[in-house]
Amino acid sequence: MNFFDNNFLFSEGYNLDSKSKGKYYAYNAVKAARDSSAEWAMLTNGYKWRIYSVKNISPYENYLEADIENTIEVIKEPL
Repeated sequence: MNFFDNNFLFSEGYNLDSKSKGKYYAYNAVKAARDSSAEWAMLTNGYKWRIYSVKNISPYENYLEADIENTIEVIKEPL
């Protein structure tokens, strides 16, 4: 299976925390990674970037997150 076969693209502004039916993006990302025999899944809406380990006992709740939007706002603030 090709690595690029299981990529998902979402428009900006999607709520990465959504657990609505059909919109549980963390589940979709981790499932795609498992189906591809990958150890890691990455999920982003353009502002927040999350990395999930498919080997974690709770992969949907435990992740590393970088909030780019917040970081940019902090950098813009005067000291």
